[in-house]
This record gives sequence, structure tokens and C-alpha cells, in this order.
Amino acid sequence: MDFNELVKAKKESGMSTTEALLSASQEIVVVKEQELVEVAADIPVHVKRLPINEIVRLVKIDKTKWGVEPESVSSRWLVNYIRHKLTSYDSLIEENLQGRIGREQAYTLLRDRMLEEIGNVYPELRSEVLKQRHSEPNTRTKSSI
Repeated sequence: MDFNELVKAKKESGMSTTEALLSASQEIVVVKEQELVEVAADIPVHVKRLPINEIVRLVKIDKTKWGVEPESVSSRWLVNYIRHKLTSYDSLIEENLQGRIGREQAYTLLRDRMLEEIGNVYPELRSEVLKQRHSEPNTRTKSSI
């Protein structure tokens, strides 16, 4: 049922125009949120496997571009690098979630699915993956979706 039909049905059931508009809007939002979560659940996630020492080298190069000269590389940096550089994570968010109703729930689901796959492909990073899965997503990232 489209929005106008929903409003009409609610008005016919005795709601005022304001009540019908508010109620119909809330119902549409719930439906759109559910639909987007289903989209996020169905998106295929793939993680490219490289030797871990190669990823360490690439992270150091990447950090140097940002003005950081790391002597060592944390597991967090490795997982983040893999998620953003060795998957289609960022483009999946941009193409499927950005600007849509329900994006925060769908983003969290996609992020968790991607992290789970990173843990499968890189079992040596599984403990860091679990930490990131159980932490709140970065609010800066969430606000940009």
C-alpha cells in the first residue's frame, strides 16, 4: 500500500488528518527500514586474502601518507585496512545504504557481516575482529552514510 492509500484508510477508520499522516509516516518508515536491512543481509561480502606481512607493509605506507611513521602496526589498523582496502565495503555502503531510511541498522549489519568474513579469511586477526564487532560503530562513519 502506498502512503496516500494508507493515509486514506486511516482517515476512514476515524483518525484525524494529522493522526493519519503521522501514523502512516511511522508505518512507512518501519517498512523501509526492514527492506533496507534485508538488502544489507543479502549483499555478498568478499574479502581478498593477502599475506599478513604484505598487509603490514601496506598499512605502514598508508599511515605514512597521513603523516604517521609507525614502528609497529596494531591489529586494529590491519582489520580496518582490510575492511576499507581489500573489500568493496565502502562502495557497498555508498551504493546501497547512503541516504536511505534504515541506513544505520543496515550499516551495522553490513559492518558486522564484513568483520565476520575478515575473521574467516584472516583467522590470525579474529580476536581484533571480535573486539570491533562488539564495539559501537564510529559515529563519524555512521553520520556520513
